[in-house]
Amino acid sequence: MPTLKHHLDDHPERTEADAQSFWIIAKKLSLMTERERISSIRSGFAVSWLLTAKTAFDLDESAIASFADISVKTLRQRLKKATPLGSPASERFDRLAQLALLSETVFEARGAAEDWIVAYSGPS
Repeated sequence: MPTLKHHLDDHPERTEADAQSFWIIAKKLSLMTERERISSIRSGFAVSWLLTAKTAFDLDESAIASFADISVKTLRQRLKKATPLGSPASERFDRLAQLALLSETVFEARGAAEDWIVAYSGPS
């Protein structure tokens, strides 16, 4: 089974490399079989992956914690201890990655996909 070992600095600064990391992770997830993805979700994705989504979609710490359904304090503790995400948060990340890749295909541009996801992710 392919593994998705991805080492990122756990710094909240936005860099182009961090934003690219989200898309690299999303692509790697898309190449996995359903069984492999489910197994990875159950094991828990690296909490640092949330930072890649935070950066790619220009979210604040509170928004990405809310996305993962954890408090900001818990997010910080998990980042400090490198504790994996739970299954529900990992599944949310997986769905976001799938949505991002599909929207990139539909809009034929990564920037447009990012803008669309951010614009339609808030409350109605």
